[in-house]
Amino acid sequence: MMSLTISQWGLILDLLGVLFLFYFGLPSDIKSINGPGLAIGLENEIDADLIRAHNRKIKIGAYTGLFLIFGGFFYNFWDHAIVNK
Repeated sequence: MMSLTISQWGLILDLLGVLFLFYFGLPSDIKSINGPGLAIGLENEIDADLIRAHNRKIKIGAYTGLFLIFGGFFYNFWDHAIVNK
């Protein structure tokens, strides 16, 4: 069985982070029912709740992707700068 090095784990984290960002995009709270822009003057509270839930899902996915990318960078840096000195 092949074991992965720290640098390879960092690459896997980077790839997963990029996939998360590609799927969710960067975090933003400007999605409305009628297209891009601020959600002002919504007809009912149910639509506003759906938009808030959607924005929350995007924010969690986007920050997870950013965290994975920074974690992968840290693993690569750790492997090359500290472990393989």
